[in-house]
Amino acid sequence: MSSIGAVVDRDFGASSIRASGLHTFLKDQISASPRSAAMVGDATIHSPPKAVRDWSYSASSMTGPGWVLLGDAACFVDPLFSTGVHLAVTAAHIGAAYVVSALSDPDLADEASASFERMYRTQYEHFHELARLFYAGNRSVDSYFWEARRITREQRPPREAFVRAVSGQAAAGYERSVLSRAELPGNFEKALQSARPKNSTADVADVRPRLAAGLALVNTAVLGDGRFERGHVIRGDNRVDLPVSPLIGHLVRHVERHRGTATVSQMARDIAVQNGVPPERVQPPLLEATRLLLRDGVLLAGDH
Repeated sequence: MSSIGAVVDRDFGASSIRASGLHTFLKDQISASPRSAAMVGDATIHSPPKAVRDWSYSASSMTGPGWVLLGDAACFVDPLFSTGVHLAVTAAHIGAAYVVSALSDPDLADEASASFERMYRTQYEHFHELARLFYAGNRSVDSYFWEARRITREQRPPREAFVRAVSGQAAAGYERSVLSRAELPGNFEKALQSARPKNSTADVADVRPRLAAGLALVNTAVLGDGRFERGHVIRGDNRVDLPVSPLIGHLVRHVERHRGTATVSQMARDIAVQNGVPPERVQPPLLEATRLLLRDGVLLAGDH
């Protein structure tokens, strides 16, 4: 099955749907696009068409017994930046991994389902925020409609010119024009101003790290080579899951246990003893990982 839709001007869509009904309107829109009509052929519609007035949507659930939603069937973001292709390809990749995992390891199916949906929604939400930011910067709508008409070089009403520009039917340049003229939303500009690179100690061997508030090491299904596998991620509110290797998982567990009372060097020695490997093999990668996690704010120095 495929999800097929048409992005149209609100007033045109509303009047046309009132006149002919949703089913006929959708068929007319498909017929107006020779390439789409050829791809559809004599396929039949299995579910009633719906009219969506918002510029985005997402399904309440993307997986279930024997099914998984991909592409526009799962979620949709304003076609402003053609993000649908990226989302569809991403969904196909991780969706295939979920199907392989669910069929080959039923005990992991529920966790693989949750991980698939979390990963896919993270991608969707990033693009959703990008589109929201784009429109939030549009403080003077009429001026942008006029700019769209100038770029399309067509004598059309401002609103129609705007729709044609952002739906990919006009010459490139509109996005740059609007983004360069728009005003950033206050909260976004404040976040940019407050963002500063986090310094990390050059030699972290004597640092006594602790895990940042709200973060935890979670055992869950992680994306492996073409399938989901059992592993660990660092998870917290407003953060994308961070998959970690077994070695880094050992480090984070020690950090959680000691809560800023043990140095990285001491924890590296303990991990080496527990796993029966020489300390010189364990300490270098743990020191480098600690530097990265401190820089990213996942770990905090014990005195902060």
